[in-house]
Amino acid sequence: MDTLADRVLILDGAMGTQIHDADLTLDDFEQLENCSEILSVSRPDVIRRIHLDYYLAGSDISETNTFGGMPHVLAEFDIADRVHEINRAAVRLCRDAAIEAEHEDGRQRFVLGAVGPGTKLVTLGQITFDDLVSSYRQQIAALVEGGPVMPGDTPDPDTHGVDALLIETCQDLLQVKGVVAAAVQAQQTAGLWGTDRQIPIFISLTIEQQGAMLVGADITAALNALAALPVAAIGLNCATGPKEMTEHLRHLSRHSDRPISVYPNAGLPTLAEGKTVFPMQPGPFAEQVTKLAKDLGISIVGGCCGTTPAHIAAIAENLRDAPAPVRTPEIVHGASSLYRGVEYRQQNTILNIGERCNASGSRRFKRLLEEENWDEIVSLARE
Repeated sequence: MDTLADRVLILDGAMGTQIHDADLTLDDFEQLENCSEILSVSRPDVIRRIHLDYYLAGSDISETNTFGGMPHVLAEFDIADRVHEINRAAVRLCRDAAIEAEHEDGRQRFVLGAVGPGTKLVTLGQITFDDLVSSYRQQIAALVEGGPVMPGDTPDPDTHGVDALLIETCQDLLQVKGVVAAAVQAQQTAGLWGTDRQIPIFISLTIEQQGAMLVGADITAALNALAALPVAAIGLNCATGPKEMTEHLRHLSRHSDRPISVYPNAGLPTLAEGKTVFPMQPGPFAEQVTKLAKDLGISIVGGCCGTTPAHIAAIAENLRDAPAPVRTPEIVHGASSLYRGVEYRQQNTILNIGERCNASGSRRFKRLLEEENWDEIVSLARE
């Protein structure tokens, strides 16, 4: 966090894109098709090389290969019992590459523990909140084991954990709350929370093209919901290219008191010869991301789907050693529904929230409910 307060940090690019380009076989995946996390065990040479390529391209930070490394996702491949092995292997590979890159050019590198959204959304009832917290707690316990590298430490891939946690590609605010709870609990158990070795928690939301998270929350709802959580940085990644993120980032820039991160896709995907292609080349991508960083005061900048070491090198050329941005945000206190935020400060003396959508207080609503007349119910709610 001291470095983040001093200068803009460059994040790496896509792990999945690089794995796909490695042209691996099903044997490399131990017959577990699409389980990228197993490669940290089965093909450590490939994963370590990806980290090193990003570090040498200009990344200050690289993410561990643990996007789906929680038990409830690994269970889909019948390897939930390998959660510690897989996550620890991923941390060691990333740390080892960081050490080599530091020896190469003398710049300090950081290891970021990647924690993805999983495959089950708690708001949709696909997993219980308690099961979700338990699953993430097991993954995060492995990621933080040993604690971060601190000033004066000799970095050791076998004994150090990640330097920060990144809860990324977030699609469900209730899931975010669960993972933050799991991260705090795992650090409490490890004796890290509340000490000088406490590991920062970063959040990166995914806002779809329609302007909201997958379950419907917009950026105002997300920011309100996260305001009270022990989160060190907030940002956006995935779903769109840099341009489509601009207004959401502008809201964060104006109203969030935390450092902001952004790592977009290399544009909106297109189909070419039956394959998904991300069209933005390194130059135009870096130009747009750099403009966002400078205009909106963004502290952590990188790339998501479709980005490569060349994209990161182009960003680093523009932003390496750029001073930390200075913003003067206006904090807006409010509450959040699942869908949007509402400021506590209102022009009216009272604020009615869905008052007519009440079977006890509205005969019309009760009748429509009994008739299962959903269209009219929606019309009533809009009124």
